[in-house]
Amino acid sequence: MSASGRAGVSRIGVLVSLLAVIGLGAAIAAPVLLRTLREARQLDKQTDERLRAQSAVKAVESEFEAAKSAVDTNPADASARLRLASLYGQGRKYSEALVQLLAAARLEPTKAEPHLALAQIYQSVKYYDMVLQSQREAQRLEPDNPRAIQDLAYTYVAMDWPLAALDLLAPAVKRFPTDAGLRVVLAQARYQKGAYAEALKEILEVQRLAPENHGLDGPLIEVYLMLSKPREAAAAADTFLQRDPENVIYLIGGAKALRRLGETAEAEQLLRRAVEKAPEHREARYELAIVLQERTKTDEAAQLLEPLVVENVTYKRSALVLAGLYNLQGKHREAKALRKVFDSATKLRSTSLRWSARVTNQPRDAVAHRELGKIYYQQRLYSRSVVELKEALRLDPQEISARAELGKALASMNRGDEVELAQKGTSITGRTQ
Repeated sequence: MSASGRAGVSRIGVLVSLLAVIGLGAAIAAPVLLRTLREARQLDKQTDERLRAQSAVKAVESEFEAAKSAVDTNPADASARLRLASLYGQGRKYSEALVQLLAAARLEPTKAEPHLALAQIYQSVKYYDMVLQSQREAQRLEPDNPRAIQDLAYTYVAMDWPLAALDLLAPAVKRFPTDAGLRVVLAQARYQKGAYAEALKEILEVQRLAPENHGLDGPLIEVYLMLSKPREAAAAADTFLQRDPENVIYLIGGAKALRRLGETAEAEQLLRRAVEKAPEHREARYELAIVLQERTKTDEAAQLLEPLVVENVTYKRSALVLAGLYNLQGKHREAKALRKVFDSATKLRSTSLRWSARVTNQPRDAVAHRELGKIYYQQRLYSRSVVELKEALRLDPQEISARAELGKALASMNRGDEVELAQKGTSITGRTQ
């Protein structure tokens, strides 16, 4: 028996003895004793958890000391530096991790691994431009490395550059036809491009190659819906919910399919479960509001939509639906005011969407990247602004306007030490951008 267990037994024994000594009747003593037993067990459980946590901390500290000692003993060992950097990263000591990874990259100048690890650290601090730069360098060094291809393609998808991702992935999948990871990103890129039938094909192939991979289960439901196959979507959602009945993505996807099939009562039940599970989930609240509107539960639908509109007046059709509900409730002044705010916000957003679409469809258009970068800067999305402006300069180094905007965006991210390098066209690693 553990020390905490013996202590628990001892506490219980003392309590029982006290009850006997003071002569309490069984009717009173029994519930008190049961409660005391439960509390004692809870204390034991908390003590065991605390001891396990302390043991885990000691194990990490021991592992860190061993890794640090390995680097001190042999500073030229790149693998030792990679291990130490990984531990620094886990401890959120990103500056120390970067020092080790940059050293590892110098020690192994032809290897992709240090650059892939650098990308992970940059991702943690939201330096997305440096994520992209590190992954590109990794893929340049090892063009046939599936992980390097996958990581870079995934970043392209995250940046909403599906054509760039497809250019990278199409030949890679031919070389590595059984690599499920590559096909996962390929499916995402095809979906983002709007090639839903091709995305469906890739998702089903991933399920065949890696049936334990459930990352594309949600997208599979969405693809079926985009292909106007609500029955298939509902069947898929039902299958997934049998395995994971509280998964919010499955609940929402299943509800959307049922709504398409006209089964709004069943859709409402799924969406209420989703909102109960994740009260802050925006899509769950929106979809529930839409179903409630269709079921003429006007007041409750409006209550769900109001905070959504406050958060983002252009989120899907939330403002328009809410304005319609206000009219049904006789709140015509509120409806008119909301439409005015929505129209104004939509006008501002349309410029952003236009340039974003141009970047998506013409990924080598430097002007499009520059203009989108400027818009991101105006929206205070500085990390994304830097990505687009650097991409504009990579495609056209003579983009003077982009270079000036880049300096402003870097300064806004407190990366002032990089501004001068950006003006010269070099990065913090010394490579030309």
